[in-house]
Amino acid sequence: MRWILLLLHYPKTRPDITFKPIDKVIEEAQSLVNAGHKEIVLTGIFLGAYGQESVRRKNWPNETNDNLAILLEKVAQVPNLKRIRLSSLEPADVTDKLLDTMKNCHNIMPHLHLSLQSGSEKILKKMNRQYTIKEFLNSIENINLQLDRPAITTDIIVGFPGETIQDFAQSLAAAKLAGFSKIHIFPYSKRSSTAAAKMQDPVDKKVITQRILQLRDLEKQLAEKFKKQFVNEIAQVLIEDEVKNKGRCERYYEISVKSDKPLMKGEIVRCVINNDAITASLVDSR
Repeated sequence: MRWILLLLHYPKTRPDITFKPIDKVIEEAQSLVNAGHKEIVLTGIFLGAYGQESVRRKNWPNETNDNLAILLEKVAQVPNLKRIRLSSLEPADVTDKLLDTMKNCHNIMPHLHLSLQSGSEKILKKMNRQYTIKEFLNSIENINLQLDRPAITTDIIVGFPGETIQDFAQSLAAAKLAGFSKIHIFPYSKRSSTAAAKMQDPVDKKVITQRILQLRDLEKQLAEKFKKQFVNEIAQVLIEDEVKNKGRCERYYEISVKSDKPLMKGEIVRCVINNDAITASLVDSR
């Protein structure tokens, strides 16, 4: 797996958006394929603002931006590129055109990472996020309608200043409704020179630890439920660990492949997912 950095924007160090032109992205993707890489990830800071002059949607000519979808469609046409993924997006970044592109290009994986951060409207406002919980869940509903059982992964921060037990309960509820296949859980940590560092009402570290354990239990349940859908189905696994025969399937989760022959790192293998949903039996490789 290799990453192509598309867009940079750091409010203090890089106040202006910088993004790679499409032809440069295509050139880099082809170079990676020529070097033997089968999967690439298109990434950036505020990836959904690709091609715009601001990361704020209210400053765009139209609040919907299809530039990312246009780029993705062109990258998908790079000869011999087997797999493409996108890094973190916001709900409004997932336009109808983006979903159409994902449906029409077989090498774009059915996996989207939408960063929730919190299920509390109050906390989202304090974080200065550009979406509401309703908009987030509506986006997930649309994704599930358009794609076949996509993997939707997310990030959630626990213990943001002012997070009450009710706020945390709302994060749990939102995660259940979203049915995430994977939750990346982060404890809030104070960083100097950020707006959050000046906020009052910090959450006790012991409380944060307890909430993380709760969220991890839920994450485990949701991940298991998601994986169980694919038992006895064919999956294609890109081997990342040739010692343990482990790799990631189309929907991003890890699978251990049972094989009588050694598998090579970077090899894509077809296998049948076993009843435990985390191992699979080899069918063939290519």
